[in-house]
Amino acid sequence: MSETSKKRLLYLITRPPFGDAYGAESLDAVLAAAVFDQDVEVIFLEEGVFQLSKNIDPAPIAMKNHAKGFKALPIYGVEKIFVSIEALDKFALSTDDLSMPVEPLEIDAIKEKMATADHIFSF
Repeated sequence: MSETSKKRLLYLITRPPFGDAYGAESLDAVLAAAVFDQDVEVIFLEEGVFQLSKNIDPAPIAMKNHAKGFKALPIYGVEKIFVSIEALDKFALSTDDLSMPVEPLEIDAIKEKMATADHIFSF
């Protein structure tokens, strides 16, 4: 695929990891875009930061832990992974509480990424 035909796809993950299917669906969507060699960026916002929490244990609610799949994103070429600093602050988290390395972004930087993306998908 030529560089000119690549689209900049921005995925905003705003939902917590369990309670609905959005977390698993967001992971599937990001992986599908990566397989088709698109320029993919992922930003975890609001309760979506819990998708990356080291302390997720869905066993008590008998659900599969899809959140582990986010750690595989770099293997699929998705290396632009960000987290909202405001969300980390809101939930008293730090990047040390997350299961993978991510780049923290201020809201202005997130707005800039949204303004320059070809397509935005929100989960």
